[in-house]
Amino acid sequence: MNSLAAVDSHVEQQLGSYLGARISRFSTLGSGWQTDVFEFEVASPCSHADIPARRPLVLKIYQAGTTPEKCARESWAMRRLLDAGYPVPRPYLFEKSHEPLGRPFMIMERMKGRPLFAFDTVPKAIAVFVKGFVPFARAHAALHSLNAQIISRDDELAGNRNCGSKSSPLLDRMLTTIAARIERTPSPTLKPARLG
Repeated sequence: MNSLAAVDSHVEQQLGSYLGARISRFSTLGSGWQTDVFEFEVASPCSHADIPARRPLVLKIYQAGTTPEKCARESWAMRRLLDAGYPVPRPYLFEKSHEPLGRPFMIMERMKGRPLFAFDTVPKAIAVFVKGFVPFARAHAALHSLNAQIISRDDELAGNRNCGSKSSPLLDRMLTTIAARIERTPSPTLKPARLG
């Protein structure tokens, strides 16, 4: 068993144990700067959460150093958008504790499709991009036409200390988040230089 398969197997075992269900299919969809993403199915209803059996699901595990609040914010926003009728994957479970899988994670519905540039030739990728551009533009326009009150942060997640207050402009919240990450990073090159 290679190291990637061993990691997948370990995550699969931890997830099955946490959910109290047998995982019938498990594979890696991808890894990125902020998340590791897996596709899986459970063979029977879960004892721990209301997750459908025998349907494709996604496990999104946030990278170490990502605050649980970020995962909570994403899950919460997806629920609000789904309730408003916007086409997003249904989030089934959010777990902020590091105990089950070592990092915060979310389980959500697996949407049909594949990554845009997961094609073997550039012409195929361009053809798919051209074909998908109008639906993408429509979905983007629909998102921007939603009433901002739909996703106002008036619940218990609003007090996210790592992202500034809910009334702060997005840029201010992003700068606050970046500053907090720099403080937690051991790299001295990201901190202000001392003169003198």
